[in-house]
Amino acid sequence: MGDIDRQRISAVKSLQQLGLSWHPEAWQKVHSENLVAEADAMHAQLVCRADELVSCTDSSPEAARSGG
Repeated sequence: MGDIDRQRISAVKSLQQLGLSWHPEAWQKVHSENLVAEADAMHAQLVCRADELVSCTDSSPEAARSGG
């Protein structure tokens, strides 16, 4: 994992600790009753991305972007 990836992860954690969540094109305040739905949506996106990356070769642009 590259330094930029660590910085992004840290930034997202900080924003989430402030009660914000990413919605299409913007960070928005999340109400506590929406957290399960938010987590489910994020999980689904991550699973889809993992499925895309699993078939990448080490020299592919996707692998380069993911730090692979």
